[in-house]
Amino acid sequence: MVIRIQTRDNEPVDKALRRLRKLCNNEGVTRTAKAKSYFEKPSERRRRDARERRKAIRLSMRAKRQDVAKLLNRRRKARKNARAAAREMEANQNRTEALAAEAAKAEELKVNEGVAEQVEAAAPAAAPAEATVEIKVNTEGSPSTPDA
Repeated sequence: MVIRIQTRDNEPVDKALRRLRKLCNNEGVTRTAKAKSYFEKPSERRRRDARERRKAIRLSMRAKRQDVAKLLNRRRKARKNARAAAREMEANQNRTEALAAEAAKAEELKVNEGVAEQVEAAAPAAAPAEATVEIKVNTEGSPSTPDA
């Protein structure tokens, strides 16, 4: 296995070495080199393996907790949005019902005005709105009749 690092223009050597170390760590070269540089007793290897397993379990549990937390947050937001949508729908329905009631009242007023106009039209036109009757009193003894 060959690992190569190309230096960039005007890049300090320290930065290039840092990138090389990161790459070696990620590829596992340093771990292999350390493991082969000296003899590791079987008991030490078991302890190291157990420690690495515990660390891997801890990391996976942390990731699971984070995933669960994200899922719960998504569910909370969804419930909150659903409640808000329900409130908005109820408000819209109330507005619609109020508008329908107003429209019904307006229609009823129109109908009532139409009926009043029909009643006025059906009333006899010859009859005056006010009728006055004059009575002359004759003091000479005979009853008087109204003038026509």
